[in-house]
Amino acid sequence: MVIPNITTTDLTIAGAAAVSAAGWNISDLAEAVASQIELPVDQLPRKDSEESFPVRRVPKAAPDPRFRHPRLRRTSPVTRFAIHAALDALGEERVELARAGELRIGVIFTLMNGCVNFTNRFFGEVLADPSTASPILFPETVFNAPASHLSSFLGSRAINYTLMGDTAQFLGAFDIASLWLYTDQADCVVIVGTEESDWLTAGAFSRFHPSIPSSEGAGAVCLTKSNTSEPCAKVSALTKPLSIFDWANRAPHAIATAAALRPHLPTNGTTTIIDGRIGDTRHDRAETDAWAPEIAAGITTISPLKIIGHPLGGANAIQTALAAHLVLTGKTDHAITTATGHNQQVLAALFSGTRH
Repeated sequence: MVIPNITTTDLTIAGAAAVSAAGWNISDLAEAVASQIELPVDQLPRKDSEESFPVRRVPKAAPDPRFRHPRLRRTSPVTRFAIHAALDALGEERVELARAGELRIGVIFTLMNGCVNFTNRFFGEVLADPSTASPILFPETVFNAPASHLSSFLGSRAINYTLMGDTAQFLGAFDIASLWLYTDQADCVVIVGTEESDWLTAGAFSRFHPSIPSSEGAGAVCLTKSNTSEPCAKVSALTKPLSIFDWANRAPHAIATAAALRPHLPTNGTTTIIDGRIGDTRHDRAETDAWAPEIAAGITTISPLKIIGHPLGGANAIQTALAAHLVLTGKTDHAITTATGHNQQVLAALFSGTRH
């Protein structure tokens, strides 16, 4: 069994936020998960067909005055979810300092499908009549559109990346954020993982997991160098990624990742595991086997995707944001988040309250 390396860091999470099928705030997510009541499922119709697919959508929200910005007039849902989560994770003070040019906020977006709604609209127009397809739509089809909108919204010239990956890519972005912070390329880094629903995505997901609805939303964390002047969650340990070459690798690599992180688990205080299980035996086997000793020992285990559905590229972002939130609010002393991707990589991380 290949055991991944462990990185111990001085990074801290100063803020965490999520937009999900539970609502537009991370407190909505925490309440829904605590209730253990699965959220209602909608049926998303396939275009030009009577077929439909199960999905859990982000509920409609009242207009947010923060979104009165020229760059956000034609944005897709994935951008609105992401910017809302990013602003909440950063907090008003950091946003104002960035706009005043006094704080360099590095931006990392992680995506799996990206801006699928505008892509479907644009290429639908191209197929119908190329001469009338709107060029205004095209910029919203590219993967880095949401990240561009966020930096523009902040008035920021700081470094900005968009990373493509599977459902585990969010934790994979922590290494890049660490590099930026310790080479003085940014004062803080906001990492955002996000996804939006459309019939094609929902249909593809249902082919592999027919009993489980897909979902949408965003998770975000604000990373800083070690700072005890404000409440934060220390990134105590982070595993290096193990690559998945086929589905059979998921369980062995998840077991190896848990084995690597296990010696770093604290013996003091309470620990909570926020995993990526969805209620599908085939999908969940990897993490069930990996954390079997902890589950058997009665360590609290939370599976938010069972409640909100699977938001694909936003999955681990929402898990990680919830893990950090539980530590930041004192609901647990330590939190583990597991990132067992669909087809690329497996990682895990441990977060601890700064008093430990």
